[in-house]
Amino acid sequence: NDLPPCRSMTSLFAATRIRAVDFYRRVPKDLTEASVAGGITSLLAVVILLVLIVTQTLNYLAIQRQTDIIVDTSEDAILNINFNVTLPHVSCEWASVDLVDVIGHKRINITDRTVHKYNLDGSYHAPAAKEDMHVHYGDSPTDHYGNTRHAVELTGDTFPKFVADYKVVIVNFHAPWCPHCQRLSPIYEHASEIVHSWKPPGFTGDTSLRMATVDCTTPLNGRLCRKHQIQAFPSVRVFREGTDIHKDATNDDHRELMEKHPFLVLPMLHESYEGPRTAAAMSDFAKQVWKETTGWGLQRALPAPGGGTDGDGDGKHDSKVATKGCMIEGTLAASRVPGKLIIAPHSSGHSFNPELINITHTIHHFSFGPKLPERMGRYLREGMGGAYARPSGVHQGGGYWRARPGRRGMDAGVVFASEVQHITHEHYIKVVPTMYQALGGFPLDTYGYTVNSYKYEAATNMRAGEVHWEAPMVKFSYDLMPMKVVVREHRKPVIEWLTGLSAIVGGVYTCMQIVTSLIGHVNDMYKKMSLGKLG
Repeated sequence: NDLPPCRSMTSLFAATRIRAVDFYRRVPKDLTEASVAGGITSLLAVVILLVLIVTQTLNYLAIQRQTDIIVDTSEDAILNINFNVTLPHVSCEWASVDLVDVIGHKRINITDRTVHKYNLDGSYHAPAAKEDMHVHYGDSPTDHYGNTRHAVELTGDTFPKFVADYKVVIVNFHAPWCPHCQRLSPIYEHASEIVHSWKPPGFTGDTSLRMATVDCTTPLNGRLCRKHQIQAFPSVRVFREGTDIHKDATNDDHRELMEKHPFLVLPMLHESYEGPRTAAAMSDFAKQVWKETTGWGLQRALPAPGGGTDGDGDGKHDSKVATKGCMIEGTLAASRVPGKLIIAPHSSGHSFNPELINITHTIHHFSFGPKLPERMGRYLREGMGGAYARPSGVHQGGGYWRARPGRRGMDAGVVFASEVQHITHEHYIKVVPTMYQALGGFPLDTYGYTVNSYKYEAATNMRAGEVHWEAPMVKFSYDLMPMKVVVREHRKPVIEWLTGLSAIVGGVYTCMQIVTSLIGHVNDMYKKMSLGKLG
């Protein structure tokens, strides 16, 4: 040993002192004994360690959300309302989207290009442009045609045979109390006189072309009008070869349509006159329909869904073939104050009978604010309401969820049915301002909501003991909460993962060591007891 004696003694003393505080003293290998129980316990410990380590790691990698509630101090002036609603019993031509709020703003029959209507046959109707354009009436002499009858007056009993007996029948479904019907009546009689006395050059015999009327206010005729889904007066329908159901109503596409929209009832694809209300225009239209149906002077053809007949040759259809149902979707910019989004039948050229309006509807989507990425939107729907944006398989908000796998978005949603007449549906929505900060992203201001839905009979007033009903409608009444929910995404810090990992390893090792000791102690006691040496 080349070290001086003094340094050698010092090193030995230091090593002795350090060994004295050794927490991890080793037992010589030749003094240890392996056992089957210890091996099994060790294997079990390894399995438990692996499971806990994987769980701990997955928990670390998972996105955590922290939610706080603060006073909403934002000064946004605009609130976007996003919606997608189907009304299977209201035509797109009548469906009006209105927006009113508590500070007096009213937007009736909104014409925004961000709102669109679709017929339920899949054809695009139009942007939500005004359907209440000025109706042009003719000047047929009221004193003459108001007192003469040229159109055939039909009833529920005579209607089926009459329309079956003629190639083309134009029918005016009307109500005597309707001011638009009163104004149209002499014009329609004038047109009927022209049509019934008309024959194309070279044609002999009966043209089998007739114009008729049906008074929908009598009980028997009322059932007939409901069968043909007459929602507004006057409604001028076209019956070709005995029916107003379009030829496509019997093909495979129609059967698929019925499967996708079981709330529709036949008849579905009707042809309705929408042209000028003049005797010349209506008579020219009837003549053109007859020519198309019989093939007289041109190729025999019927208008396709979404199409119609051009009676006056101006390039615009004077009739339209469409279903009595409508899907409305879009986005509206509203003032950021409490208000109502209303979907209701509306027209300046027609009168509505509330008894014939069924406002059953399906809400496919309803939300506020900007469109969100799916992960954010899913969390807001699940955690903060938005029952009209996701399926649950149970009743929600007074309606029930209907989903058809493999179908388009318009085929699933929350359905609110009107089982009786005069039902208005109102959805009360509490809008919750929300700030969502995604992991690694910028804060995004959006909105969650909670909702309660009700339906009730919409009587306006009673006069002289008679109930007066308002037209059924769908109302979305919304109000904003003064508090804001702040949601932040984050992951656990690495130190937490390391700490948890250390706790798992140490805890499992210690617990398994205790278990092994207990097993060994019990085994020793059993051997002693077998040898009679216990005690």
